[in-house]
Amino acid sequence: LTYAKTKWPDATTESLAQGHNLFTSNCGKCHALPNPKNDSETKLGYIVPNMASKAMLTEAQGELVLRYMLAKKNATP
Repeated sequence: LTYAKTKWPDATTESLAQGHNLFTSNCGKCHALPNPKNDSETKLGYIVPNMASKAMLTEAQGELVLRYMLAKKNATP
């Protein structure tokens, strides 16, 4: 949550959980779930909105997925 709060002050544990739930329930329908640590922030910022559109997610839902993925990418173990 630390990274998410520095990037998006309105981020909460609940909003990241929503992003996780959207990610796991939608993104895995068509392909294996990617590991966010394997892609750059720039690449994720391009791919996630495009994939969210294909998955028929709203823009707000896509943003939740992107925030979750970026927070996971930048999480410290």
